[in-house]
Amino acid sequence: MHAALSCSALATSYLIFRFGWFQGAWRWAGFASLLWALEELAWGYGRLVAEVPTVLTDSLYFTGSSLWGIALLSMPRKRLPSMNLLFGLPIFALLIWLNLQSYHSSALLFPLSDALLLLLAVPSVEAALQSKAHEGKILWGFGFYVKALASALYGWLSPDLTNQHPFLLLVIFAYLFIGVGCWLELKGTRGTLVPAIFTIVGLEAVVGTVLYMLYKVSSATPIVFAGIAGVLGYLLFFGIAILLITDRKIRLRAEARLKNYSQLLERLLSLRTDQLAIRGLLEALLFHLKPVFASLEGIVLRSDTLYSLGQTKGYAFPIVADGNELGHLYFSETPKNSELLDALSPLLANKIQTTLGHISNQAQAFTDPLTGLLNRRGMQNASMVLVERARQNGQHLSLAIIDLDFFKRVNDQFGHDVGDKALIFLAGILKRNVRQNDLAVRWGGEEFLLILYGANLRIAKDVVKRISYELKSSHIPPISWTLTLSAGVAGGDKIAEDFNLTDCLHEADKMLLEAKAKGRDRIASFEPARLTQHKKQV
Repeated sequence: MHAALSCSALATSYLIFRFGWFQGAWRWAGFASLLWALEELAWGYGRLVAEVPTVLTDSLYFTGSSLWGIALLSMPRKRLPSMNLLFGLPIFALLIWLNLQSYHSSALLFPLSDALLLLLAVPSVEAALQSKAHEGKILWGFGFYVKALASALYGWLSPDLTNQHPFLLLVIFAYLFIGVGCWLELKGTRGTLVPAIFTIVGLEAVVGTVLYMLYKVSSATPIVFAGIAGVLGYLLFFGIAILLITDRKIRLRAEARLKNYSQLLERLLSLRTDQLAIRGLLEALLFHLKPVFASLEGIVLRSDTLYSLGQTKGYAFPIVADGNELGHLYFSETPKNSELLDALSPLLANKIQTTLGHISNQAQAFTDPLTGLLNRRGMQNASMVLVERARQNGQHLSLAIIDLDFFKRVNDQFGHDVGDKALIFLAGILKRNVRQNDLAVRWGGEEFLLILYGANLRIAKDVVKRISYELKSSHIPPISWTLTLSAGVAGGDKIAEDFNLTDCLHEADKMLLEAKAKGRDRIASFEPARLTQHKKQV
């Protein structure tokens, strides 16, 4: 029996170390259970083989109790006692009464120590009763109660106990409750029959053992025996009721999760990826995933560019398709339902790939394949957004149409490949001289269009001058002369409600024709003074 007692304590310690080593609170619990196992081993050795100093066994026991106390205080997911524990008052009253009966015992410190651990375990058990923590806490909570009950009974009945095996059996049951409860919680096992079967069988064995102990001693009068038997019967009923209520809550949570998962799948499947931009996709994914994964904080996608939304720190879950990492979901803590994430990952990856494919197709439709600049169709879509933004923010907007001088001569003398090379070179200069909010467009042939956000006429002319200077300062072999450009600039005012981009384009085009008529390699601008003069002539 002493060997079984030590083995049960060692098994509890092993389970805690095996599954909870990397969790601070559980590490304390593992060391505490190991010390208890050594204390039980020393105690059994002292009774069966040779005397062991009491100070050694007591030190091991109380040190283990202290470490368990630290572990219980450090446990996450605790709740203050609520009305739930009112139903347990008869059980706690029995424990208090038994401790009062053992006040004369020299071993009183043991029942008080175990009773204190039970009190420290109550907030964790309460969290489980409120479905805020794993139901394994209920099992090891029962274990601490059985241990406190065994200590109190021993303190009361020890003078009359001729056979200590029933007491040792109670302590074994206590260690088994603690060990199985910790094992279930640390492994995250839920929805199995193990807790129900173990609790019912264990509590029946505990009740039977206590009644046997009372029956064998003279300290328990018939009235006391009946009272304790009634409370123990209530303990059995209370344990089964908790199991049934907890099981129902688990099933309701599982049904709710299943419903949420189904709705999530429907929402993800119904996403119209052909109508989403990258940011729209990120927002949609976060919006739909957040109700199911509460700790989800952000998302990152990697295409030609890095796109992110929300917090990108913490636990990173990779989104992988065909062996390629498309991005990560970021969580503030490790998600509990990671198996659902694994199941959803292919669907998420498919949606992301489809969206990126649509965006790539759109980019090809809106982009000039030679220069990589926007084409006319792309300009029409992008310019509407840019004009509206300038109107809302009260910003200036300027347009510049640029033409490469004597481009036909380049094609005629050196061929279209060299001509294409010249166009690509000029496009590169344009890209380097425009800002993020500006638009650079291949307007047609050797003509290019710039739409400059927040730029008046002076700023717009300065931009074109820099482009012209860089072009004239460059040499494009095998072209033997210096390439120049002509440009017409228009606009420059703050965008009003009646602003018409087409009219502004016509003005810039007129200025380009004027620059060419005056000998090329120059910049002409459609300034307000000219506009007034033009109106007077009309």
